[in-house]
Amino acid sequence: MLLSQITPQYLTLSVFLLVLNIPLFLYGLKKQGKLFTFYAIFTVGVYSVAAWLITDVLPIDVTTASFTGCGFFFDNYMKNKNKCRKLYSFMI
Repeated sequence: MLLSQITPQYLTLSVFLLVLNIPLFLYGLKKQGKLFTFYAIFTVGVYSVAAWLITDVLPIDVTTASFTGCGFFFDNYMKNKNKCRKLYSFMI
């Protein structure tokens, strides 16, 4: 990841997710209210923990994960064209 090349080791993706969303939390508190801000903080917190687990704890190479998922999707699509056309018609 580009951020890991230009920042210190302790500033991981999960920390960046939290820090870069602070201005959006404050704006949301002002414009949308406390409940919306609570949900936003909770969502970013869960996403940050998941990003920390994937990048720092579990040995998952995220650079190839998207290509693997894409290949799996199109392989199944080619096998079941009619079924997939109905399910994923909004993407085609």
